[in-house]
Amino acid sequence: MSWIEKTWGSEKENQYKGFIGSFIALMLAFVVLVMMLFRLVGIGEQVLFYAQVYLMVLAGLALLASFKSWHMVSAVLSMFLFVELAVGYIPLALAMAGVPTRMETTFPVEEGDRYQFHPLLASLPVANYSAPTVSHNANHLRNNALPFDPAKPHVAVFGGSSTYDLGVSSDAATWVSQLDTLIPEYSVSNNGVPGYSSSEHVVQTTFYEDRAGTEPFCAVYYMGWNDIRDYGFDKLDNGYADFHLLSQYGAQKIRFSLGSPSPTLNLLAAYFMRNELPFPQAQGTVGKDVTADDDLFRVAERNVRSIAAINESRGIKTVFVAQMLNRARLTDPTRIYGWLPFVYDGDTWQLQDRFNKFVGNLAPDVGAGFIYPDIDAFSDEDFADNGHFNDQGSVKFSRMIRDDVVQMCGGTQTTAAANQ
Repeated sequence: MSWIEKTWGSEKENQYKGFIGSFIALMLAFVVLVMMLFRLVGIGEQVLFYAQVYLMVLAGLALLASFKSWHMVSAVLSMFLFVELAVGYIPLALAMAGVPTRMETTFPVEEGDRYQFHPLLASLPVANYSAPTVSHNANHLRNNALPFDPAKPHVAVFGGSSTYDLGVSSDAATWVSQLDTLIPEYSVSNNGVPGYSSSEHVVQTTFYEDRAGTEPFCAVYYMGWNDIRDYGFDKLDNGYADFHLLSQYGAQKIRFSLGSPSPTLNLLAAYFMRNELPFPQAQGTVGKDVTADDDLFRVAERNVRSIAAINESRGIKTVFVAQMLNRARLTDPTRIYGWLPFVYDGDTWQLQDRFNKFVGNLAPDVGAGFIYPDIDAFSDEDFADNGHFNDQGSVKFSRMIRDDVVQMCGGTQTTAAANQ
């Protein structure tokens, strides 16, 4: 008697159903196992281990039901597991493959509690947060290697994820922390938050410029990447609120989630149980000529002027720093990696350079300093991805801008030429 007969008896139909059911369950279990291996080697967003164990348990139950000839139970469990895998992993797979998508995984992920809801800024770093590679102080700011000294003149640095520095290995490795060490006569605070654009910087400048503990005498803004993601929209909100701000709720894991191991249940909860935070909608022109007129520059100009005017009214000097990107990874003229929904990778640096020069041309008119580091000094080896510095790039960048920051903050404001 074969193992098939021992398991499912001699009836051919029962053997067929049992074999097909067990095969499907094993294939789904194999997919879960591959995802667990990806997690172990650090590929993709890190789904929490208990969620993957839950998926493996589902696969095991489907397999057990098949062996017991409970074919309907096995089929239902396998179908549900397939849905769980699709809902949870398809957004992650698309992101890893570089396919543009606004889908977000609803799996519980590591460090998913790093940010909290803020009614004006969408998200804010959680106070006193601590993880192996990043920590925040009591004022919701990323820590530097040196503690903030309120007795020293304060330089506040504002920006997005490339100021918060997502790509480096530790708090001490951020370029803001490096700059703080390079300028011992000042205390430099890191007010960077992933996703923040010039619109959020207007809010920060207006209400939260002293979040570190003292009012700064100089404010430095490293921005642009999160502004140019709003290029190509058919209708752009004056505060980037229709798409960019709403996308922050998902990107920073702010939306309500049950935190269950089931991505399907978490998705249903987000949409139907507590849906006070709307989901972003994007309508625009894919591949729009990056030299064309666009409302992005109208909104950005108003934000730049507002930031400089608010600072001037308080006697705070303003310095804008041009955004650097990894040109080596942004060359494909047919690919859109996702953060900029309507801009091809091959056009991204041209658009960023245009934005940098746009801010540089505004700077003298608003009484601000402007620094444009030499983009040719950076290579793929200086970045962790498309635009976040790694440890090496962070050190290089901080050293490149150090003297200009000291000059523009400490002396008469001058404008470096936008010579790129």
